[in-house]
Amino acid sequence: MRIKKDYVEYFFLGLVVIIALLFITGTLNSLLGYSFVVIQNSDPNSMNPTYMQGDIFIIQHANWEEIKVGDVIVYNNPISNLLVIHRVILKTQSLGQNYLSVKGDNPVTNSIPDIYSGNSIQIPMKAVLGKIVLKAQYLGHLSLALQRNIGIQIILYLVAGGIGVSIWVFGKDDEESEDEFYDLNPRKFLSGITQHVSETKRDILIEKQVHKLFTYLILLLVLTLMISSQLNPGIYYPQQISNKPELVGATVDTSFRRSYQLTVNGTIKTYLFYQIQLQISDPGNLAEHISEINVKLSTITGTLLSNTDWNIMGRLVGKVVIGGTLIFDTSKVLNVDQNLPIDIKVVVSGILSSYTLNYTHDLQYKAI
Repeated sequence: MRIKKDYVEYFFLGLVVIIALLFITGTLNSLLGYSFVVIQNSDPNSMNPTYMQGDIFIIQHANWEEIKVGDVIVYNNPISNLLVIHRVILKTQSLGQNYLSVKGDNPVTNSIPDIYSGNSIQIPMKAVLGKIVLKAQYLGHLSLALQRNIGIQIILYLVAGGIGVSIWVFGKDDEESEDEFYDLNPRKFLSGITQHVSETKRDILIEKQVHKLFTYLILLLVLTLMISSQLNPGIYYPQQISNKPELVGATVDTSFRRSYQLTVNGTIKTYLFYQIQLQISDPGNLAEHISEINVKLSTITGTLLSNTDWNIMGRLVGKVVIGGTLIFDTSKVLNVDQNLPIDIKVVVSGILSSYTLNYTHDLQYKAI
């Protein structure tokens, strides 16, 4: 049994086109537990400076137990009907249901936790797509634009279909020779594919050597710029390379606190929320960069109230301000005016090693 070589080429070409269209229109779904997602936050600066609207992510589908406070998740917000990427600030359970509460990193535009429905900040796991494991800057803007224009999507599919039909109809030869077919015997089929690829490569080198070389050089340049901007953005800011990563300061506006009634294990509990602003200076280069921040809030006696790990996926360049979260169950705190200690650890990673910077601060707690 034989199959025409053109049909095999059309199949692989069509497969590539379909995957590309599914990607740019935002409909490429789970692949071995992972998905491509372009974030559609209604506020494009809600995760600034760590993430921006249009960034494209690979997310890993995870259950409640696999997500920890400080992870960045993607969920479907029913109010805006958009995919939102925000950081987990609290995990709760009640009557067999698991919930997450999240907030954006921008201390100005996202100074309070996200509202999921009504006045509730508890997001059910059914609305959570997963947590991010990889980020690529800027690449999602094309996909984001196409997702919002169904007309362009239809045109793209029609054009792709038209090209496919044209190749099928007008690409047929009146005379067919033996070398235009593959034998479907597995060994002969693979041998034929290898031979055809080899012949194609030789033709490209002979007929289009200069054009292909120029194209590859352009692609290599673009790839180099993309990789270098991810691994070492400080290279584009030479005045900052000599700077050391540091936490410049931490402030808590105690006059701006919020009280939330949450159902936890079948009981209504009162949680207090404070925003802590972390002023960070980071050269953002490969030699040294801030990769993680840990913030712990405790009572004077050492009872842990809040513990958050920020995983910085990518580089922060320059002086930035991140809006952190202190949220805790008020039943764990003695209801008197007191200073609650805050321990801050900044993990600085480099090419060969990493080290931790330790800072302390106080939350001036006022009795309710």
